[in-house]
Amino acid sequence: MTYKNTINISIVAIFLVVLGVFSIIWQRPWQVIGSVMPAGEYMATTTTGMATAGHIPVIANVSGNSNPLISTLGSIIVASSSATTITIWNATSTTDIASTSFVTLKASVAEGTYTFDAELSRGLVVVKPTGFNGNYVITYRRQ
Repeated sequence: MTYKNTINISIVAIFLVVLGVFSIIWQRPWQVIGSVMPAGEYMATTTTGMATAGHIPVIANVSGNSNPLISTLGSIIVASSSATTITIWNATSTTDIASTSFVTLKASVAEGTYTFDAELSRGLVVVKPTGFNGNYVITYRRQ
């Protein structure tokens, strides 16, 4: 073996050791693996705790804010449905709901969990009409 071959083998060995160390670091084995990051938990509100009818802002951005608060709609859990619809808006306030309707759950929607994990850039407003008597849980978070 020549001196040049020994240097090449040493360089390859050092490269493999460095690559192995970085592959361990990139995997982050010291972090807990789960479905939700720390501080990324969803908050929840129920339709039974809301006012009897009208527009209920769950999360609202402040108009003109240079750093707007982005909302994430996690899911809507239907525990019991109603004879009326419920609408989720991507809006900043109750007077801004004409802007963007995100989802409408029709009357007598099936019970279950409807997952969205969708970013709402303007805010989150829930519209619960008169006569609504369903029991829904809406999960959301502020980012």
